[in-house]
Amino acid sequence: MATSGLPYPAEFQPVPGEPPVPWARWIKSFENFLVAGALEEASESRKKAILLHLLGEEGRRRAANVDASKSLQETKTALKAIFSSSRSVIAERFAFRQRAQHDGESIGDYVMALRELATNCKFGTFHDEIIRDQLVEKTCVPRIRERLLMEEDDLTLDDAIKKAERIEAAIRDAKQVSGPELHVKALSKKPKPAARHEKTAAAGPKCTRCGGNHGHKGECKAMGQKCRRCGKTNHFAKMCRMKAVSAIDTKEPAESSLTVLAVNNKSTDSLFCECRLGGQLIRLQIDCGAAVSLLNMETFKKSFARHPLLPTSTKLEAYGGSAIKTIGKVELPVTFNGIRTEATFYVADKGANILGRDLFQALGFKIFQGDNRVMSISETTIERDFPGIFDGLGRSKSFIHRTKIDASVKPVSQPMRKLPIGLKDEVTSEISRMEQQGIIEKVDASEWVSNVVVTRKKESNKVRLCVDLRQVNKAVIADRYPVPSIEDLSASINGSKCFSKLDLRQGYQQIPLHPDSRGLTCFITDAGLYQFTVVPFGLSSSGAAFQRALQTVLRGAPGAINIVDDILVHGKDETEHDKNLREVLGRIHREGFTLNREKCKFRQASVDFFGLVISADGIKPTKCNVDAILRIPEPSTVAQIQSFLGAVNFLHKFIPHYSAIAEPLRQLLKKDADWHWGERERTAFRTLKSAVTSSPVLAHFDCQAETYVTCDASLDGLGAVLSQVQNEKEVPIAFASRALSPAEKRYSAGEREALACVWSIERWHYYLYGRRVTLRTDHKALTTLLDSKGMGHRPLRIHRWVERLRGYDVRFEHIPGADNKCADMLSRWATTERVPAEETDEEGYVYAVVDSKTTLTADALATATKEDEVLQAVLQYISGGWPTKVDSSLKPYFNVRDELFCWNNGQCLGRGERAIIPTSLRLQVIEEAHEGHPGVVRSKQRCRDTVWFPGIDRQVEDYVKNCTACTLAEKSGKPQQTIVTPIEWPDGPWDKVEIDIFGEVAAAPRHQRFLLVIHDLYSKWPEIAAMETVTSANIIKTLRKLFGRWESRRC
Repeated sequence: MATSGLPYPAEFQPVPGEPPVPWARWIKSFENFLVAGALEEASESRKKAILLHLLGEEGRRRAANVDASKSLQETKTALKAIFSSSRSVIAERFAFRQRAQHDGESIGDYVMALRELATNCKFGTFHDEIIRDQLVEKTCVPRIRERLLMEEDDLTLDDAIKKAERIEAAIRDAKQVSGPELHVKALSKKPKPAARHEKTAAAGPKCTRCGGNHGHKGECKAMGQKCRRCGKTNHFAKMCRMKAVSAIDTKEPAESSLTVLAVNNKSTDSLFCECRLGGQLIRLQIDCGAAVSLLNMETFKKSFARHPLLPTSTKLEAYGGSAIKTIGKVELPVTFNGIRTEATFYVADKGANILGRDLFQALGFKIFQGDNRVMSISETTIERDFPGIFDGLGRSKSFIHRTKIDASVKPVSQPMRKLPIGLKDEVTSEISRMEQQGIIEKVDASEWVSNVVVTRKKESNKVRLCVDLRQVNKAVIADRYPVPSIEDLSASINGSKCFSKLDLRQGYQQIPLHPDSRGLTCFITDAGLYQFTVVPFGLSSSGAAFQRALQTVLRGAPGAINIVDDILVHGKDETEHDKNLREVLGRIHREGFTLNREKCKFRQASVDFFGLVISADGIKPTKCNVDAILRIPEPSTVAQIQSFLGAVNFLHKFIPHYSAIAEPLRQLLKKDADWHWGERERTAFRTLKSAVTSSPVLAHFDCQAETYVTCDASLDGLGAVLSQVQNEKEVPIAFASRALSPAEKRYSAGEREALACVWSIERWHYYLYGRRVTLRTDHKALTTLLDSKGMGHRPLRIHRWVERLRGYDVRFEHIPGADNKCADMLSRWATTERVPAEETDEEGYVYAVVDSKTTLTADALATATKEDEVLQAVLQYISGGWPTKVDSSLKPYFNVRDELFCWNNGQCLGRGERAIIPTSLRLQVIEEAHEGHPGVVRSKQRCRDTVWFPGIDRQVEDYVKNCTACTLAEKSGKPQQTIVTPIEWPDGPWDKVEIDIFGEVAAAPRHQRFLLVIHDLYSKWPEIAAMETVTSANIIKTLRKLFGRWESRRC
C-alpha cells in the first residue's frame, strides 16, 4: 500500500502476451498515482524504482536493456519506445474502422474505446468527425443510427453522444417497464400450450393417442403401449394429458428428463426481465414451469461464443412431452438487481431465452400465491446480497478530503490537559482500537496540537474520544455545501408509503483525510501525539465534505435523499421501495461504505429521520424532541430563554401560532430589557410547551394538487398558510409569519395586505414558481389592485409588487374575514423574521416631486398636517384600520382608502405618487401651480402631477376664474399667453445681461457638454462659454472672467 493509503496501480505486464492496458493509458494512471499518493516530492530514484517495479515480471524482462543511469523522464521515453504499439497508421486505422459496438456495451464505453483506438490514427483536425461517423455507422442500435442520420451536417461529436445516450436511456427505461415491473402482477397467467391438433392440406386430424395420421383406431401404434409419464396404457407420453411434474435436481444424473413449459410460447402476456449474463444484458422470459434456464443457439453464438459449450445428457421436454433439442450447456455469471450468482444455462436449438425456477431463489425472487406477485426480498437478503455492508468501519474508494486553510492564521500547540485517573485505562484502550482500525496514526511532531475530550456513548456507556478543534477551526476555510431542507424532503417523498432509513457507521470517519490535512487533527495524550487518517468529528469542514461525498454517490438514485450520514429511501409501494433500496445499497456497497445495523430501519410505514417523523400522511416532530422540550424547567435567566426558544424554533413550522405564544418571552431578549418573570411570561412558556405536543402533521407537497396560499396582515405582522387539496380534503403544507418593521407599520391597511400577498408568494418560491396557485385574501380591493390588469391609482409600492408577482401564475380570490382565521392569527402574533423595509424608494420619490415642483418642504407639510384634524384622523385610520362608516368630512378619503399611505416617518399623507396637502397650504399650492398665468387645464395638470386633496379640480377652476390678470386678458377659459413686462434700459455695457444654459450636448466632448449663453442688453453683444458641468461656482467663475476682460464696472 502507498503511504497515502491508496492502492498501487495494477502491474503493466505481469505475464507474457498482450498487456491488459495500453501503455499510454497505464502511464497516465501511474502519474496520477504519484500525485494522489503524495509521492511527487519523493526522490527521482524512488519514483523510477516504483515505475520499474510496477511493470510486472514480463514488463521488467522486456525493459531489461534500459540504461539504469537514465533520469525518470528518459526512462519513460525508453519504455514508451518498447511498449507502445509499433503498428503502422494504416493498421491502426484499420483496427479503428473494424471496431463496432458490442451487444450490451453502452454508448459511453463505445465512444471511450473509439477515442483510445484513434490515439495513434493521426486523424488531425478530423479527429472528432471521424469518431462521430464511426459511432453512426457501427452502433448496434438501429434507432440511434436512424436518429443521428436525420441531423444536419454541423452535428458535433458531443451532440451526437448526448443524443445517442438519451435514446439509449429511453430504450433501457422502456425495457425496465416491460420487464421487472410486469413480473409483479402477471404470474397467474400460464402460457398457452402448443396446439395439439395441427391440420395440413394433405392429412386429416392427428390421433390423440400416438400423434400420427391413420384411418381408424385399430391402426394406432399406441394401442397396448404404456405411457412413461402417467403409467397408463394406450397412449404415448408426448400425447399424455396429465400435467407434467417438474423437479429441480442440483445433481445431473446420467440421463434425466426435465420439463420446460414455455420454450415455444410467444404470447404477448409473457413476463420478462433483463439480466446481465457474462456482462451482456439479455432479455429473459420468466417461466415458473421451467425447471432449468435456457438460451437459444442464436443468442449463444451472438453473445457467448467465447464461453465453452459443455456436453449434457439431460433431456428437456416441452409441455405435452415433445422433446427440446439441446446443443449443450454453458456456465455464466448472472447479475440481477445487484445480486450476482453463477448459473447453468442449457443451449437449445431454437426457442425463447428462459429464466427458470433454478434461478428464482438465487436472484431473490419470491412467489406470493395470495396475490400472484413476484417480489425481490429486501431485509432478509441484504447481508447475503451485499456481503460486509454491516461489518466494521468502511472506507470510501472515491473521495479524499483535503481541508483548505487560511495561511494567515498561526498554528496553535495546546498544552496537554490531564485526564482523570479513572478514565486513563479506557482512553488507552480506545486509542489502541482506533489505531488498529486505521482511524488514527502516531506522529512525532506537528504544528497544530489539540486536546482530547472524553464523553460516553449513550447506547454502550463506552468512552468516545473527540478532539477539541476550536482553535483549528479558526484557520479552516468553511465549505459551504448545501444540505437539503424540509421543503426538499417534503416535495421528494410525496406519494410514498414505504420507507427505510440507513445510517452510516461513524459516517465522517469513512472518508479518508488527505496527508496534507492530517496534521490539523493532531492531538496529545499520555502515550504521545496522534493524528487522524480519516475525517474526524469536530472539524468545521467535515459536515460539508461528507454531505458532498454521499450526495455524489446517491446522485440519480431514485427515491433516495440524504442529510449528512442519514439516508432516507422511499417508494410508492413495497415493490418500488425494494427496487430503490437495492439501488442505494448497491451504490453504498460499491463505494466501500458500511452501515450501522442497529440504527437502520427497513420497510417501515414511518421512520424517524433527522428529528422528524416521516410517513405517508406527512411530517411531524419526533417524540424524543417533544419530550426533551417538555422536560425543560422554567428559565431564570435570559440565556436560558434563548436556549429554550432555540430548541422550540426547530419545530416552529409545526406550530401555527408560534409567534403569538412566544412574544412575551421575546420581549425579555431585547437589549436593556429588565428581567421580569410574571404570570404573562409563565403562561407563554407553558402554552408554548403545550403547543409543541399538539402540533399538526404537515402534509407532503404534491406537484399535481391544487395549491392555495391564504394570507393576512395585522398592525404588527404578516401571516400565511400554504395548503393543498389532497384526497378531496384541504390540508396544510406549511405555516409562516413575520413581524412588520417600524416603517412597514406605517403602511396603509391595503399596503400591508398587499405586502402579505407578495411576501407569502416569495416565501414559498420553491413550491410555487412555475405552477398555478390561488392567492386568497380577505381584502377585496386587493384582488383588483394586485391583478396585473387591475385599474386605479396604485401606490408606487403596489406598482412594484405587481411587477414582482408577474413572475408567478397567480389567481386572486377574495374570502370573508371570518373564513381567514388561521392566517389572521399568524399575522397578529408574528415571528421576529423580517425583511428590509421598502419605504425608501417611494418616500424618496414623493420627497423629490414635492421639492422640485413646489416651494413646500416635507417639514412644512408635516407641521400643517399635524394641525389638520381631518388628516390626523385619516392617519389614525390608515394605521389602525378604517371603520365601516365615517364622518362626511372623511368620505373623500374613505373612498380612496386603498390608495393612501403614510410617509415622512408617518407625519405626512400620500395618494399613489402624490402628496396630500393640508387645508392651510392648499391656496399656496394653487398659486404656485398658476404661476405664469396658464389656463385652467394647464393649472389643474400642474397640481395633479404632484399633489392631491379633495375637490382639487373645483378649487383650481375657481382660483383661475377669479384671477385678475387672467380676467383682463380673457384667458380664464382659454389657453393663457404670457403678459409682456418691459425691462428698464441699462445705463451702460454689461450692466444688465441675459443668461441661458444650452445642453446637454451628448455628441460634444466631455468638457463642452454644456454652453453658457450670455447676452449684453446694452450692446446686444453675445458671449458663449463651454463647460463640463453647470454649477453656480462655474457660472460665477465664467462671469468674473468675462467682466474682467471687458473691464466692466461690475467686476
